[in-house]
Amino acid sequence: MSEQDTTEEENLRIVKSAIEAHNAHDVSRAAAYEADSIVHYSPAHPKGVKGRESVISSMTADFVAFADIQFKVDRMIGEGDSVSVHGVLTGTNTGPFLTDKSRTVKASNKQIQIPQAYFHRLSGGKIVETHEFWDTRRLMAQLGFLRKNVSKAFFLVVLGLIVIIANALIFYRSDVLLQLPGLLIGVVEIVLGTRWLGKSLLVLSRTE
Repeated sequence: MSEQDTTEEENLRIVKSAIEAHNAHDVSRAAAYEADSIVHYSPAHPKGVKGRESVISSMTADFVAFADIQFKVDRMIGEGDSVSVHGVLTGTNTGPFLTDKSRTVKASNKQIQIPQAYFHRLSGGKIVETHEFWDTRRLMAQLGFLRKNVSKAFFLVVLGLIVIIANALIFYRSDVLLQLPGLLIGVVEIVLGTRWLGKSLLVLSRTE
């Protein structure tokens, strides 16, 4: 067995142990597999969470948001200094959490089941860099937030129609220039609302 094969096997063992610690909600043990200077990128933190202590804080917040969170590994591949992991994340949203737009939302008490992928880079027996990916729209749909978006989008479309009708009734005998601002506002509201509504319904149809 070559030195590279040994390193790859060791890296796989480290990542597997880190996942086991995470599933046990053992923050200290999970963080022990990470370097002091680790940088962890995710949809919630696109600029990266830097440093082990910051990662610990982020991990702790995840356990508050999803008290029964678990990650089931479907496939794990090690090559060189990198380990790729694909699996499914499950849990119940029992606390506030940070979205991909860095906005904190209240607990929905709904269950999630979303595909998730990790790409780790290791050095000296520690994880030094992690890139985490998941479908944020699928997550928001399962938590029920996209249904709220559908309601808001539908309201925007209706509001646009009301503005156009009201504008026509008020200025129907007036100069066209007086009618133009109201018509433009109504059309913009309808277009934006329709696009928002279409995107939300499309995501919902793919996740239910």
